[in-house]
Amino acid sequence: MQESLAGEVLRVRMSIGADRLRLASLGQRMGPERMAVVAGSKRPDFPTAEEAFLLRAAVSQAVIAVYGAAMLAREQAARVEADLRAAQRALGAEVGAAIAGGHELGPMLERCTEAMVRLLGASFAGAWTVDSSADGGVLGLRAYSRAGVESEDRRPLAEGAFEIHDRDLARRPNVIEDLRFDPPGDLLWAKEEGMVALAGHPLLVDGRVVGLIRIASSAF
Repeated sequence: MQESLAGEVLRVRMSIGADRLRLASLGQRMGPERMAVVAGSKRPDFPTAEEAFLLRAAVSQAVIAVYGAAMLAREQAARVEADLRAAQRALGAEVGAAIAGGHELGPMLERCTEAMVRLLGASFAGAWTVDSSADGGVLGLRAYSRAGVESEDRRPLAEGAFEIHDRDLARRPNVIEDLRFDPPGDLLWAKEEGMVALAGHPLLVDGRVVGLIRIASSAF
């Protein structure tokens, strides 16, 4: 194959069962991309000069296509990375402004969840805080935002809705890529709300869980 990558057609005889084939192999490279094409025939004169020319043309076109696709993929990945970093910076600024300008925890957390939905493209964002009056310090949903739903149109939270009882689960970051099948008990609400993927991160103070941030998506 090293010779074929230099543009030479390699000819090889091969037996497959009762058939004897003549194989022609040609490879080329463009930058880091490599492409090889192998063709075979039972004809003893394969490949003819014309067939070898066509093989070279096919490999050349394939290498150009693969190289172009790889370049496009790298450019798209760079754009996605740049957009993500810009969104992270904007989110950091908005969360900082919400904390600096907030006087009440509920409205402050609501501004944070609204920013996460808008800037991260999430379908849902919620902020849980520890209810110290409950047994074991249950985490209750304190504020949430949904894509396409204004704050005045959000339905009130029912008593006990969206509670998190597993403090160990809330203590570590977690990502669930498919909620459609057998979600954990405290995430049944996410499935019922039409979410399919979810990520969460704890809010810790001196090693203690004081809250939890979660974002979810209704599309993969």
